[in-house]
Amino acid sequence: MAKKKVMLMEHVWFGVGLAALTLFVINTISKGFSESYILLIFAGISFLMYLWRKNLRKKDTD
Repeated sequence: MAKKKVMLMEHVWFGVGLAALTLFVINTISKGFSESYILLIFAGISFLMYLWRKNLRKKDTD
């Protein structure tokens, strides 16, 4: 059960990162980089959290 929660959180972080990246691209096209760079930062943090959680899960299974 705990593994499923951890994997769910991994997928949530990946989804948040993908959504933020999509919004970044759309916002950059319509308003320019200066008003949308925060979305790129948020996407980067989300993808880093995804990789960190995945790495922790892999270490727990070893």
